[in-house]
Amino acid sequence: MSNDLISRSELLNRLRGNVLVEVTPELEKEIQEFPTAYDVDKVAEQVEHSSWRQKVMNRFMRRM
Repeated sequence: MSNDLISRSELLNRLRGNVLVEVTPELEKEIQEFPTAYDVDKVAEQVEHSSWRQKVMNRFMRRM
């Protein structure tokens, strides 16, 4: 897979729905403690968008 980012909660939900897997408290804990993966480009885009939005709001507020 080219994009293997997963949601911890989605993984747990799918495992809970699988009759072949017993989701124990220990398994839940291991999944919750697993390091988070993220898409660097998406994070950068969100930061850029957030910064742009803040600049627009600042300009708008100065005009009032």
